[in-house]
Amino acid sequence: MKLASLKNWDNAATAATPEGVARRFATQHFASDPRLHRVALSALDFFKAGDAPAAKKIVEEVPRTEFGTSQDYYAWAQFKALFLKSSIAGDEDKRRSAAKKKFFAAEDSCKRTNKRLRFYAVHPNRENPLMRSILTRTRTLISQVLGTFTESTLEQLLSLSRPGGGTAIGTKDIAKVTPPYKLGLETDLCCTEACLPYARMLVEGSPCWLRVVADVDWERRLISVPYVKTFSNRVAFVPKDAVTARTIAVEPHLNLCLQLGVHEYVSRRLNSVGVSIRDQTRNQKLARKGASDWLGSDPLCTLDLSSASDTLSIALVERLLPSTWCDYLRCLRSPSYIMQGGAPVEYHKWSSMGNGYTFVLETLIFWALAKACTSWVVGETTVSAYGDDIIVPRSSAALLMEVLKYVGFSVNVEKSAVFGPFRESCGEDFWIDDRVVPLYFRGMSQLRPTDIYRFFNTFPKVFERGDIPLYLLRCHRGRPVLYGLPVADDSCCIFRTDLDFLRKAKLVRWDSHFQAWEQRVAVYKPFRGRVAANAGLAAALLGDRNVSDERWAAKSSLRRRGSWTLKRVISG
Repeated sequence: MKLASLKNWDNAATAATPEGVARRFATQHFASDPRLHRVALSALDFFKAGDAPAAKKIVEEVPRTEFGTSQDYYAWAQFKALFLKSSIAGDEDKRRSAAKKKFFAAEDSCKRTNKRLRFYAVHPNRENPLMRSILTRTRTLISQVLGTFTESTLEQLLSLSRPGGGTAIGTKDIAKVTPPYKLGLETDLCCTEACLPYARMLVEGSPCWLRVVADVDWERRLISVPYVKTFSNRVAFVPKDAVTARTIAVEPHLNLCLQLGVHEYVSRRLNSVGVSIRDQTRNQKLARKGASDWLGSDPLCTLDLSSASDTLSIALVERLLPSTWCDYLRCLRSPSYIMQGGAPVEYHKWSSMGNGYTFVLETLIFWALAKACTSWVVGETTVSAYGDDIIVPRSSAALLMEVLKYVGFSVNVEKSAVFGPFRESCGEDFWIDDRVVPLYFRGMSQLRPTDIYRFFNTFPKVFERGDIPLYLLRCHRGRPVLYGLPVADDSCCIFRTDLDFLRKAKLVRWDSHFQAWEQRVAVYKPFRGRVAANAGLAAALLGDRNVSDERWAAKSSLRRRGSWTLKRVISG
């Protein structure tokens, strides 16, 4: 038996929209509650008219305390998730304007924090004794995690440094950003002036990298490496949700390489105190424990911050980190930024999203602040941090929130949970013992077939789908729908377990050689470009496993360039 040909299958956008799915969901689940139904439809009307901020404000005015059961809350959370994280065609300028406003507000906040903390650094006797003691304890904890900065430490940091996988200042072609292109001649060796000594150690200490980028006469040993100095990173915007974009900063190429070395080194040091940034499960398990024990004497609470990385001020890092570590990290950061071709502007924050060590640095600082606060209260001492997802006992939550406010951070009340049966951390939501994680439609204005497949496979089973499946399948407009047996990727086809249907439709075939079922699934295949053999070797030596050898030519993926196709796979 041959597999069905499935002619005319493609992954082009369908007529289905997140707003359309959300409208049907609201009609189905909130018809018995006139107020919620009215609020839901009103929000969708605003969203459809292009006013996403108004829609978000309306739905967020309904607090968690209005819901008495996990099922009621889950339905409302799922309704919001279906459209608030999606996008509206043509409103990119509005989202970018909102992101700029948020960026400048964060810079103003850092400016005020710098002024306050630097004043008290000069006049310590005038600072609140409690805050001074907590920050001193925090500095001690951070010092214990980082250890002493020595020549051996620098060697380890350099050995762990590597190119990142995204765009950097120095990138000549935005499609060529994988490690082989970063190590080859397709990327200029850009760095800030303060970073240059360490950049030279990194490049010229790697013979493979040096051989690619240097103008080398290997017999005479004459080496001339063309380093390019820059003084700023470049502010850019990436999609976030229907209301705003996310502000990031594109770092100079070699700064980013060294920053990622810090990320790797500090993440290993954090493992010694039970904090892992490679694994979110500890935070997720603690969030579940906090929800389950919410009526206990001192349950765990989850705190989330607004614009945490953008409000990490220079003065706070100077206050909390050992001076030698602070000096090294200062050399790797970009001291100023450029926005839309304007003049360089000096940062008031220490580092932004886009800096390779921002995430691990904020994780270290938030863990240490939380740990320091627990030493001032009687009760549970378990704390955890994953970026700005912080877990602390309720007994120290109020103190930690005051400390966070003092050092310039803002707690996101919408996502934080101190009282009640709900907890949320690292993408996992719990209501007492029930997991209430909704399915999100992120960053799309229209659903593609693979989005629809993911909906069918992962939509929470506690909700009856009503007419939503019919709506989605109608929006295919006659194109074939891909069914198959469950495999690893939720968006590759609609999972079915009834083999009779799949066999009659010729969607699966028994392979006697492998003694397993053969089927077609949707896959994205990135285009690959040729790279210099030395660059491919250098990338492989630094740990990249995605360089292929095709017909005696080293090749690597091109970013955001590829095609969707159907592929034959063997499944159990």
